Amino acid sequence: ASVEGGQKVVTAMLTEAGLKPHQFVFSDGSGMSTYNRIAPRAAVTFLRWVKAQSWGTKFRETLPIGGVDGTLAGRFKGTSLEGRLQAKTGTLNATNALAGWFTAKSGRTFTFAAYANDVPDGVIATRIMDAALVFPVLISLTFGSVEFGHFFFVKHSFQGAAREGARAGI
Repeated sequence: ASVEGGQKVVTAMLTEAGLKPHQFVFSDGSGMSTYNRIAPRAAVTFLRWVKAQSWGTKFRETLPIGGVDGTLAGRFKGTSLEGRLQAKTGTLNATNALAGWFTAKSGRTFTFAAYANDVPDGVIATRIMDAALVFPVLISLTFGSVEFGHFFFVKHSFQGAAREGARAGI
């Protein structure tokens, strides 16, 4: 086993899932390097592929549930996504990520990936990311179906969103 061997296996699996080489980069096998990257749209593509696999349900069952357990126990409580969202969280060097699935009250399952990069000191990105996920669900409950697959926040838009979120008490 080697880093190179692991990279080949992961690359083969991601390629089988439909990802293009420009959508991901893995510099090592740790998952802790800032040089490991996957585009949000690619993460959504991968998770949709995972869901379709014979082992997809088992994989999903390993993820924490929003407002219920694990790293999501304190998130999504009292929202329309409490108990309806299963996702992998990630935090590393001014970056927060959340990717997984949620089920609307209609029973329809949505796949998402939300990233906040270059998060300024003192800003709690997860609150804004959570609100970005909850808001379309609230709209869909009121007005019907809302389609979305991924979110991507970058520094310049994220700082503005952080200010707006703080004003709104998020």
